[in-house]
Amino acid sequence: MINILYKRFLKIGDILISPMVNNGTFFLNVLLLLIFPTLLNAYFINRDEYVSFSSAYSFGVLVKYGASFPYVLFIPFIVSYVLSLIPLLCQRKKVIIVWKVIVYSATFVLCAINIFLLLNFKTMLSPSIVLLLKETDATESIDFIQSYIVDIHSIYAYIIIILIGALLVFIELFNKKKIVIVDSSLSKVLLLMVLLYMSWRFVHPCRQFLNLFKCEDLDSVEFWYLDYRPDCNTLTNVIYSFYTFEVSKKELSQSKYHTLNLQQGSSSSSEAIVILVIGESFNKYHSELYGYKLHTNPHMAQELRNGNLFVFSDVVTPYNMTSHVMKNLFSVNSLMDNESWGMFPIFPAIFRDAGFKVLFWDNQKTTEKADVSDFSIFSYLYDPEVVKISYSECNYTPYDFDMDLLCDFFSIEDRLVKKSLSIFHLRGQHDMAENRYPHTDNYNHFVIDSITGDYTDKQKLQIAFYDNATRYNDYVMYNLINKIRDLESVVVYISDHGEEVHDYRNHYGRTQENMKTKGILKYQYEVPFMIWCSNKYQERYPEKVKAIQAALDQPFMIDNTCQILFDLAEIRHCAYYHKERNLISPSYSPYAYRRVQDNVIYEEVMKEKEPIK
Repeated sequence: MINILYKRFLKIGDILISPMVNNGTFFLNVLLLLIFPTLLNAYFINRDEYVSFSSAYSFGVLVKYGASFPYVLFIPFIVSYVLSLIPLLCQRKKVIIVWKVIVYSATFVLCAINIFLLLNFKTMLSPSIVLLLKETDATESIDFIQSYIVDIHSIYAYIIIILIGALLVFIELFNKKKIVIVDSSLSKVLLLMVLLYMSWRFVHPCRQFLNLFKCEDLDSVEFWYLDYRPDCNTLTNVIYSFYTFEVSKKELSQSKYHTLNLQQGSSSSSEAIVILVIGESFNKYHSELYGYKLHTNPHMAQELRNGNLFVFSDVVTPYNMTSHVMKNLFSVNSLMDNESWGMFPIFPAIFRDAGFKVLFWDNQKTTEKADVSDFSIFSYLYDPEVVKISYSECNYTPYDFDMDLLCDFFSIEDRLVKKSLSIFHLRGQHDMAENRYPHTDNYNHFVIDSITGDYTDKQKLQIAFYDNATRYNDYVMYNLINKIRDLESVVVYISDHGEEVHDYRNHYGRTQENMKTKGILKYQYEVPFMIWCSNKYQERYPEKVKAIQAALDQPFMIDNTCQILFDLAEIRHCAYYHKERNLISPSYSPYAYRRVQDNVIYEEVMKEKEPIK
């Protein structure tokens, strides 16, 4: 009886593994084409983003974001299996040949495109790339081809692509039946076990990926992206890239329409230099301005003592994701009034309409990265038509360090003029903080021994890195202020969100759990907010200084920052200015509560009895 069951088991197994046995060459070649760009990206092109070295893991290496084995194999393995099954179901030789040519052509072209993009732009196919392709006209296409067709990186890409193609042809020609001979019962059982394991592990990532098609807007795509990295193979990546582009078109076109058709007539008599600095991942409780025990903001602390800096105590961000914050920060909508960012223009266009020169220097600017949040911000803020009416000038290149961005801005002496709005979007203390400042004696101020408390050495090192990045941010601000100290100027500094740095639990970074606790809101959603006024600005607008001082402890949410900027620039008589939303206006009317992450009432959570540091 057992022998009969065993033979039936082997018979069923033979049927199940037949696509891999009878079409083994085809199966493995397709699998290779689907995963090769991911492995090239993770281990060679963008190694720092995917591979981290740590003594906490075996062999000291942790491969992040789904780029590790066997995760990258689950979906491609089953897809290759199904594609190899089709020829077995069809007995007509010509149809089988046509099928293989189609599959090989599609997967090879996808693989080749990704290799070319990785070698030239350090990115796989992404929504941003799709957007650029859609916006590129014939002349630009010709210029692009001329620029890159014989570039050294393109030549490397051609060599890799040719080698892969030659390898596939060689294997097909000299191994027509099977790439691995499976004759013994043991080998068949092992192969069957591999198939069953891959099928079992396929279910979860497949279900995660299919959730993409439930996303109807970019916000939901971004939250989906937190659970699944589509660039773990070329197939899911190309589907994600085109689907995300299609999802984005409607809401981004709405915002574009309202910016291009804003109500004109804004005006200002001010000649002030107004500057908005958008920091990144700044945990205010790691700033001495907010009571931190280490001197992480010595320069700004001096400005506070001099009477030029005003530090606000009760400001929160509506989201802890940069793209969500940036869209609601640049749009003149108000979340607490249930206004969608896509239904309003962006405030730089209003400043241009009021006669201001507007400069936008963005150190997180990117047109190529695969991250959907990068695409979301880029396509929103840098649409060519929006750029034309919103900014007088923008930077082209981001830098590793924020000081280099500042140096680029001031490399032209007359770039900063009267009646101008300059916007700086910094890298700040973004994860990983150790990459946000130069590791020289001038900036490695804090070390493990600087950090006291019940922490491991690894945690102390992460805290020291973060505090050094915070101190470097202070240095950047000090240099900016020194450039405008003797001018009629005002600077507003905010951070898009906070960041946990082992403050009350063993965690570094941000989280997206549904249940928000006091600790999460305190360290991830409470943000530093400051206004710096030069002596000349204070002499010209003493009433504004009094209004600023009176508002230091008022509750505020940063999506209405544009209302403060309108006031500081004397743009009060325009369709988009609301004095009741303006923190520094005597008519400011704070909301009874602030809603973060769409449905979490900040005040209610913070009233709960829960010990936090």
